[in-house]
Amino acid sequence: MIEHDSRDIPDFRVPLTTVTAVHFEPATRWVSGIVTIAVDGEPLVVPTGTACGSDLRTVVFKHKANDAFYGLQAWLKQVVTANVG
Repeated sequence: MIEHDSRDIPDFRVPLTTVTAVHFEPATRWVSGIVTIAVDGEPLVVPTGTACGSDLRTVVFKHKANDAFYGLQAWLKQVVTANVG
């Protein structure tokens, strides 16, 4: 589940069996990192700029969390491989 801080943006729940692509950009000290997923074979759309925080399929994180999100990205790649082949 992706939880959002804003009440204007709903939380996003997706069964793992529907995840078909993942995109990862590590955070730097000046720029937040992102993990974006695609589901049900839809095209992977990577948001840019301030749109990242409002995208349902994207998690935004700070530099201190890079290691955790490297791990998440690696695991999601395994999920995608299992789902897509």
